[in-house]
Amino acid sequence: MFSKRKVIIIMLLAIFVMPGIVSAQIIDVSKIKYLNSALRDKKEDYNYESIKGNPYMEKEFKKGLISYAKEEKKIRASLRYNMLSDRFEMEIWDDVYLLKTNKNIEYINYLNKVFKYKEYINKDGQTKKGYVIQLVEGEYPLFKKMKTVYREAEPPETGYDSYKPPRFERLDDLYLMELKDEVFEIESFRKRKFLKLYFKDKKSEYLDYMKENNINLRREDEMIQFFKYINN
Repeated sequence: MFSKRKVIIIMLLAIFVMPGIVSAQIIDVSKIKYLNSALRDKKEDYNYESIKGNPYMEKEFKKGLISYAKEEKKIRASLRYNMLSDRFEMEIWDDVYLLKTNKNIEYINYLNKVFKYKEYINKDGQTKKGYVIQLVEGEYPLFKKMKTVYREAEPPETGYDSYKPPRFERLDDLYLMELKDEVFEIESFRKRKFLKLYFKDKKSEYLDYMKENNINLRREDEMIQFFKYINN
């Protein structure tokens, strides 16, 4: 016999939004009677305790908002973002589930940042998909991609070396922009080369702005300032 709690969870994993819920409402996930294949059909049971560091943007679950564009529904839930797996995890009571990368999700608001699932091209010309943080909206959107990798333990090679335990290592953030409906990793942050690559026709105007405002594109806050300027 299933316990009452198991029956509820099975129902939660069956359908995401009960037909008839009023559109554009913000609904707390813990109060929805039915959930769906938005969640995977099994709980996640990661064992990261023996690994140094953690792969999460924020280890503790925080309230987030999942916005569904077509259905005009916003779901409030306890979320955390795993930078290693590039997936959002959802906590329902004390169980953890993976949130599927649903094409109907317009964005996820988490830690006061807007996450979108995008296809993009990296510097090597490879097409990738993943969650990115939108830094600037407009005709020329700017995004940031956060990444973490897992490193195996490294035994000492000599008597002078120390043992390095298995660990999660945060990589440098990637910065992406959208131009002509294509999202790609920014190749260069050197002012002149950047403008020659992406804004050749407005190179003189934009370079003057950068000089007048002492813009360093390698600094995120100043890059945001520049992209807000070109999107005005």
